[in-house]
Amino acid sequence: MQLAKRLRQLIGQHQLTIPELSRLTGVPVNTLHNWLSGQAPRKLEQVKEVAEFFNVTLDDLIFGQELRIEATKLPELLMTGQYEIIIRPTTRRRDPDVSGGGSGKMDGTKS
Repeated sequence: MQLAKRLRQLIGQHQLTIPELSRLTGVPVNTLHNWLSGQAPRKLEQVKEVAEFFNVTLDDLIFGQELRIEATKLPELLMTGQYEIIIRPTTRRRDPDVSGGGSGKMDGTKS
């Protein structure tokens, strides 16, 4: 498991402290310190919160590897039933003063 190494990299890249990461993710400071010292996580939901905050996959955070698929192979892989596409907002990564720019409508009509 590469969690400690990858977490250190991400914390450094984002110039965060452990208390800041704790405040931003809701994961207790002691838990983050335990992970950094090599202890295995007890609650996957906490690892998921950190992965989502850094906008990385669980595989990337825990194992230090991320699955990359060529766009041309995507339809074929989806048809196998082994993969799914998940689309979710990345609201945590946006600056608070940046506008979303959309009307909020999803049906393709203009307001």
